[in-house]
This record gives sequence, structure tokens and C-alpha cells, in this order.
Amino acid sequence: MIISERIFYMMEKKNMTQLELSKRTGIATSNISDWKKKKTNPKADCLLSICDALEITPEQLLTGKGIDPEYKDADMDYDCLLYTSPSPRD
Repeated sequence: MIISERIFYMMEKKNMTQLELSKRTGIATSNISDWKKKKTNPKADCLLSICDALEITPEQLLTGKGIDPEYKDADMDYDCLLYTSPSPRD
């Protein structure tokens, strides 16, 4: 998911309209609509107000951590096979 998709995902989870997000952030509804239609992202100076309105952290918005069902944390444990060569002492 890109940032704008996360915004609309969280809006849907919170039953928030574009008009309501606009009122909470001061961002024009036309800009919010453009994010959806054109699959573009908001400007960086808007991100904090969007996070406040959606009650999420900037990290969640930027990375998807905790909100994006497809998010994969780089620190998560994954099954892997570790190969070590025999020690010369063996």
C-alpha cells in the first residue's frame, strides 16, 4: 500500500468521509479526492495533521506497521536455514 491507500484504508475503518478528514486537517477536499483518483500521496507538510485526524502515528502512515495487513516487519522472525561450515577443530 502507498501512503494515500493507507489514509483511505484508515478512513474506511473509522467511517470517516473525505469531508470530515478535510475539516479535521484543513486540507481541501479536492486534494484528498486527487489522492484517491490519481493514486498520489499528500505533501509532507500535511502528514502530521492527517495522522492526528486518523489517530495513527507517522510511522504507521509511512510504513504501514500496525495498520497494513500486508506489512512485513524487517525485524520479524522468519523461518530460515542457517548453514555453518564444519569447524577445522571438528
